[in-house]
Amino acid sequence: MLVRAFRPKRRNMGPPRTMLVLQYQMPLGCCVHGTPLFAALAQRIPETTVVVATRATGKATLAHDPHITAMIETADPMASLGSMWSVCRAIRAELRRLGLQPDLIVQDASNRRGRFALFALMLGLAPTCGFAEAPDLYDVPLAYDPQRSLIDNNLRLAAGAGASGEHLEPAVYFTEHELQ
Repeated sequence: MLVRAFRPKRRNMGPPRTMLVLQYQMPLGCCVHGTPLFAALAQRIPETTVVVATRATGKATLAHDPHITAMIETADPMASLGSMWSVCRAIRAELRRLGLQPDLIVQDASNRRGRFALFALMLGLAPTCGFAEAPDLYDVPLAYDPQRSLIDNNLRLAAGAGASGEHLEPAVYFTEHELQ
């Protein structure tokens, strides 16, 4: 397929040094069920820098997660094809500003629509891995396993990156002020 010819190649074959997670499915449950992925990566591959691109509820849910190195807040890339392009430009610019180059772009099991896979491909920054029902758009497509929980499907991403795929519970972190 022509798409494969233009894909970025993975530079290192070990665990990713920098992983970009695209978290754009906004129901609170989707955001919370993605948190074990970040914990699994931090526990098993602590040298990996985890960057999350998100918006709205995703930002609020993940803002204080100690397993996330950097967060990029954007507009909704799914609003239109034009917004997809502008969000791609914004993510690239912010990664340059941060001095980060992803080795892998992932989308969790909540982000399974084909438009999410197209968005990851349009970024053109690194090989992509995800669950969208458009496997040709990913370098490493994963089939969603309905026999597993959403969390355990997400943890398959961690296992693919070299971390443990063992079950972890979701966690949302708060500042001391918020807890008061």
